[in-house]
Amino acid sequence: MNIASNPWSFTSTDVKSVAASASPTGMVQQGALNSVLYTSGGAHGFTAGQYVTYAGDTNSRFLGAYQVANVPSPTTALLTWLSTPTAGSPPGTTVAASGGGTLYLCQYPWQVRAEDISVLATGTPGATALVISDINGNIVWTFVGVATAEGFASQNRGKVMWIRGLTLQQVPTNCTILVTVN
Repeated sequence: MNIASNPWSFTSTDVKSVAASASPTGMVQQGALNSVLYTSGGAHGFTAGQYVTYAGDTNSRFLGAYQVANVPSPTTALLTWLSTPTAGSPPGTTVAASGGGTLYLCQYPWQVRAEDISVLATGTPGATALVISDINGNIVWTFVGVATAEGFASQNRGKVMWIRGLTLQQVPTNCTILVTVN
């Protein structure tokens, strides 16, 4: 990941994600409305202070943006809610049937103006889908079927996008994503 110079660049190794445990232990609200205890089936690798996006859960209550407040163990993290929770059970209750969504590292948590997003194949892509979301998990750019030829480039020029946070959910292997920011 390079966000020190323009354009920013990302590869598949910048996608950091881990699935939450299934209900009722995956995402459990902790007392106050703004705290959630996240539990994964394996080591998650997140550290305090990082920004993360929770997506793909069948129970929309916990979807959105968080900051890692504390890491009690390699498989748990205390998260502080940054987005507004959607409808669901009252605070302090375990929400059933969470569906085990995925927690993604948010590569850039602040608002950014993306003037161009492009994909450059640096080898034969292994995965063929690209999914980029904002910090709340709303998809801002996605496509399936990246060409398998080395040097293939896909452009999204001429569409200025204001994005509140940038979270990589899926990036094809052997590809570089370039984001020109202003």
